Amino acid sequence: MTALPTFQDTWGIDETGVSLILLGTCVMAGLGSVAADFLAVRRGSRVAVCAALAVQTVAIATMALAPAYGVFLAAVIVYGIGLGTMDAAVNMQGTMLEARTGIAHLGRFYAAYTAAAALGAVAMSGFLSSSAGAVGALFTAAVVQIAVAAFGFGALDPSRERAAPKTDPRAADDARPVLPRRAIWVVGIVLMAAYMLDSAVSTWSTVYLTETFDGVARLAPLGYALYQATTLISRLLTDRLEMRWGVTRLAIAAIVIGLAGCIVVAAVPTFAGAVTGFAIAGVAVGMLVPVTFAAAGRILPARRDEVIARVNLFNYVGVILGAVTIGAIASGSGIGPAFLIPAAGLLAVIPAVRRIHAHTGSVVAGRSAAGQSPADQSPADQSPADQSPSR
Repeated sequence: MTALPTFQDTWGIDETGVSLILLGTCVMAGLGSVAADFLAVRRGSRVAVCAALAVQTVAIATMALAPAYGVFLAAVIVYGIGLGTMDAAVNMQGTMLEARTGIAHLGRFYAAYTAAAALGAVAMSGFLSSSAGAVGALFTAAVVQIAVAAFGFGALDPSRERAAPKTDPRAADDARPVLPRRAIWVVGIVLMAAYMLDSAVSTWSTVYLTETFDGVARLAPLGYALYQATTLISRLLTDRLEMRWGVTRLAIAAIVIGLAGCIVVAAVPTFAGAVTGFAIAGVAVGMLVPVTFAAAGRILPARRDEVIARVNLFNYVGVILGAVTIGAIASGSGIGPAFLIPAAGLLAVIPAVRRIHAHTGSVVAGRSAAGQSPADQSPADQSPADQSPSR
């Protein structure tokens, strides 16, 4: 993302072209999530993580040295596939660790993700100030990716989904539990609303502050910076809050906070009001994304990887909706009031949040006295929601 201005200059890409590239990346990331599903079931999510890093390494290096625009676009497509594979696979690893330890971890993992995004932006700024430029930054990123892939192949959890007892007496003897599509949709639309808000702020906050408040345009990046800061802080607190409150109550609290942030942006047409609203929204997104993936990991432990891969698809739908709907509404009423759109999305998924508990277990309650994780329990030890093929 931070290399896009360099690519625009190199290939003469206009704003519409940038939007199409981002849209294409999201679409290909969806295919990458499907690829993660395929790899994880057959070889384990460890292989999916390392394969995603390798794919991204090739794509990043190709983008940096592309001799023609067509080659550059092909590299972007490949990068999108790697990105989607990585998104799904690392959540598979994280939820597997939560199941094994009975402790919430995803909040801290996502905090590391947020901190790395800030570090990457700072690193790009440094490279752009030197003779190495964006090409040097991209090659550095490629080296880091391949090094982590080599480390991860030996360090990540090699487990695969184990065969589970059949749940339908008419099914074959080696059949696995039916994928709970209703539960996947319940959790997925909550994730979609979270990423809709995240995409809206990421795409439009700086544009809004720059175009609306001319006198302080130089301070426009502050809105997104504060958003990332509050996102990081809330993610550092998420695991502890989840263990104390549970997924459902924490998710509802996050949605209420997100609604407040969007309303402040829409209703307070001042620079301070907008920046405050973006900061509040960061608290919501910071908590909502990891707890939603945590819930997804507990829907059906015997087919956790497949569930995660399918829930992850809602991520990209939310990204596209957040970026596109704000732009469409903003042309008529302005960007500020358009933030009522992600607010409406959050409001609409409250009924789904209230049903999450019916489809998932608690990371604490899921552990037996013997220290087993939900993935280690037999169907008799799981809740009716986990056993029912209709779910």
